Amino acid sequence: MKKLLIILLFVPIVSFGQDYYVSSKGGLNVREAPNSKAKKVATLLYGQKVTIESKTGIKLTINDTDKKTGITKFIEGEWVEVTSVTNIKGYVFDGFLSRNKKTDSFLTRNNGTIWTNGFSTYTFSEDMPDYIDISSCDPCNTPSTECNMCGYSWMKVDIDSFSFGSNYQNDFFYDQVSTRFYEKNKTIWSVNFKSGNIVEYNTDKLKWIPADSDPFEIEKIRLKNKPILDFIKLKQKEDDEYIDEEFL
Repeated sequence: MKKLLIILLFVPIVSFGQDYYVSSKGGLNVREAPNSKAKKVATLLYGQKVTIESKTGIKLTINDTDKKTGITKFIEGEWVEVTSVTNIKGYVFDGFLSRNKKTDSFLTRNNGTIWTNGFSTYTFSEDMPDYIDISSCDPCNTPSTECNMCGYSWMKVDIDSFSFGSNYQNDFFYDQVSTRFYEKNKTIWSVNFKSGNIVEYNTDKLKWIPADSDPFEIEKIRLKNKPILDFIKLKQKEDDEYIDEEFL
């Protein structure tokens, strides 16, 4: 018979005006009022930074069970008012906040470095936050066929990757675009995804090298990546032409 291990955790006392980080791997909901039934304002992802503005004194205990290990943690805390670096404001459960920042992630390892794919450059910064901005989703939480002209933008930081994109529902179709940077064998690659009116694709991987590399090496990368970038332009042109014919 499998034993269930239960651990009771006490949350450290929080301080106003200081930075904290989301410690829940599944993210943390921000609500309009300090209770679990209040309207959700946004979802903060793991590692995102917030500032605690005030405490409410409203206590809460969460039963958090790890699906892999079966270990249940009773996490005690309270509702606090926070502001994120992306100006998201609302109330969260402070049991899933930590003073410790993620120390090892794609962005922290590559902080301040500039890379090129032969056509464009990209500068990585550890100040780029994990977030989901659903400000344009009101009154819906996520784009759907029942939602008129709404959507959200997002970023996600992981140990070996950094992704960003947008999901949007307009009057005619659902549109989703994303880019994922990742490391493999000390090389940075990126993959683009697009799902539009008639187009849906994942590109082949684009190779990136330091922007201060030898010009000859940059030219080699440019030639290697050109067919992939041309493919993206072609698919976008097909989608735009179809939209023009069908809806305009």
